[in-house]
Amino acid sequence: MVAGLLTILCIDWWIAGRSADALGLGLPTTTPALVGLGVSAGLLALFRFLIWYKREAPAPEAERAARQLLPQTASEIRMFVAFSLAVGLGWEVLYRGFLLFYLPLHVGLVAAVIISAIAYGVGHGFKNLGQFAGSIVAALAFAIGYALTASLWWLAILHVGLPLLTLTIQSDGRDGVLSDA
Repeated sequence: MVAGLLTILCIDWWIAGRSADALGLGLPTTTPALVGLGVSAGLLALFRFLIWYKREAPAPEAERAARQLLPQTASEIRMFVAFSLAVGLGWEVLYRGFLLFYLPLHVGLVAAVIISAIAYGVGHGFKNLGQFAGSIVAALAFAIGYALTASLWWLAILHVGLPLLTLTIQSDGRDGVLSDA
């Protein structure tokens, strides 16, 4: 689905003669964009530290069950990395880059940020009210971040990096995963 939507967007972008900058994919050279890169690097480092720190504590049953869902074999890891890259970057381009390019022309920037956050939150599905509210709040923070920096790179790094950090969690508590079982 991501590949199909991005293909349509790329064809439209090419036909219209628009630049990658219009989607937030230009080189992050402005101060806000560089600050965003620093924020994403700092958050990923913090989350990695928290994973390392928490590994010493015995995992509750729910956490042990969740860890069993992580990729275990080399081929599962490759697919997980490819999926994380495609979805993390693809959704950023579509939900933030495209929507915040198109919607402000019609509803203004504030409404565009809200609409894109709701669209993204709804796209994550509804498991319960807490999860749904969390998706909306996170999407709102990402949309505001993009509106302030005009760069998707730091958001994509964060969006791709967070799931990839789970690869450092192993069910026996050690860092690293790799077996070809």
